[in-house]
Amino acid sequence: MTSVTALQWGLLLGYLALSIVALVSLRRVESRPMAAAVLFLAAPHIIYYGLFLIWPNVLDSAQTMQFSIALRYQMMFIAAAALGMKITGRSWSCLLYTSPSPRDS
Repeated sequence: MTSVTALQWGLLLGYLALSIVALVSLRRVESRPMAAAVLFLAAPHIIYYGLFLIWPNVLDSAQTMQFSIALRYQMMFIAAAALGMKITGRSWSCLLYTSPSPRDS
């Protein structure tokens, strides 16, 4: 195993661990928005590294490159959304919980 392959396995295992922690933290109401964001980020990376490392013949080189570029766009849009929400003073929970709160009355 080369160092590059070892690093990619580390990314796959790291995203799997993040997903497990995020799934467990979905049980806590206050951590649900961030856990959902982590799952949204980690799931495609798990698929990407799984296909690349475990089933390398599924995607050809062009498809692998396109998947990688799509993941970079996902990261860019998540960063832009987080920055935009911080600038406007909103939180992640406003995206996930739109029903009225008892505190609203």
